Amino acid sequence: LLERKKVLSGNDSAKPEQESGAKANEAGHESPEDGERDKDEPSDAVLNLELAELVAQQALNAPEIHNKNELLFELWRVADEFGEQSKRLEVMLYEKLWTDANLCEESFIAKYEKHSNDANAFDILDESVRRFETLKMFRYYIDVCEKRISNDDVFANAKLYDVYKLMDEKNLATVDDYKKLLEFESDDEVSERIVRRALQRFGDSSFLWTYLIQLKVDSGNASKKDIQKLFNDAEHAVSLLLLFSITLLH
Repeated sequence: LLERKKVLSGNDSAKPEQESGAKANEAGHESPEDGERDKDEPSDAVLNLELAELVAQQALNAPEIHNKNELLFELWRVADEFGEQSKRLEVMLYEKLWTDANLCEESFIAKYEKHSNDANAFDILDESVRRFETLKMFRYYIDVCEKRISNDDVFANAKLYDVYKLMDEKNLATVDDYKKLLEFESDDEVSERIVRRALQRFGDSSFLWTYLIQLKVDSGNASKKDIQKLFNDAEHAVSLLLLFSITLLH
């Protein structure tokens, strides 16, 4: 890094006049060029920023770095943490995140982090999951909601509910996500539709079968025959998984 700094400052090679100037200084005499050179030389802060930009560009061009977007985002985040000292670098990296070639989940994450205190911060996240229907994007949205709920954000709870519903619609929800979604539901008919849809993907989930059976029992509308059939279906589905697991072990 020091060598790069010398190059940036133009001091990569010693010049005869500089050496003579140094000798003059040692003798207690200031070279007439010293004052002008001090004015011309960039400050340490400027050099450090230029050095950081150079290192960042080299890192992004390194062939061994496969996930350029994540690296670009982390570099932006570091630059952003230093505030005004690295504003030029932060702007450059942020603009790179929003080029067509680099547009990704991290682009929206960076945008949200820049505008997290704005009134329309949730709009950024809503757009992010429309553009990128990925677990990575949804998980980030969920994390944001949970943090904002802990900070008494009155809108975050409703947004979290919307996220879980959207994950269900996009077939991205896990059993744990369905557990969270069902905690929001107060309508048993809606809950039953959710559980039956979840069972199409997770037919071996004892939680989902138990939840469905409990819903039918609590409704009071299901006959004993219907409930017994549910028990049999659940036992069959879970037993098949157990049998399959035992087969794999052997």
